[in-house]
Amino acid sequence: MSSEIVPEITGYRLDRRLGEGGMAEVWAAEQLSLGRAVAIKILAADPRAGDEAALRFEREARTIARLEHPNIVGIFDVGRTADGRAYYSMPLLPGGDLAARDLRARPSEILRVLRGVLAGLAHAHGAGIVHRDIKPANVLFDRNDIPQLADFGIARSRHDDARVTTERQTIGSSAYM
Repeated sequence: MSSEIVPEITGYRLDRRLGEGGMAEVWAAEQLSLGRAVAIKILAADPRAGDEAALRFEREARTIARLEHPNIVGIFDVGRTADGRAYYSMPLLPGGDLAARDLRARPSEILRVLRGVLAGLAHAHGAGIVHRDIKPANVLFDRNDIPQLADFGIARSRHDDARVTTERQTIGSSAYM
């Protein structure tokens, strides 16, 4: 999936790739109309993924859009790249992720982060959404060091009958299942 070509999205200037997963890549970018820094998650250019991956990606964007909470990463925009791949933009969170932090010797910091993550999960659960991929890399920090849940790609919603997984199919991070 590692593309060397910078995707083109009208209204954005993509600066650098921040990371990639099994389904998408994330880029740091500027939203030109507002001059603000954003992160853009773009569906991978994998012809094997087909329509199912695009439907799952669009479901993720709709799920996030329904959740407005200080401990859940928001969403600004959704659309298609110049080559037709689905994307959505969200705040660029400069504090990194929980996977890059060693909090073992800081119990008060562990408690603070847990409270934020649990508040975000409680809000999502109250809206009928189960995240299903909680792991340190999916907890990001904003400039005020507020933890925010990200990556609702395999979330399950009571409002949506569509299944992300089927029998004998596994999606998620095996180390955290």
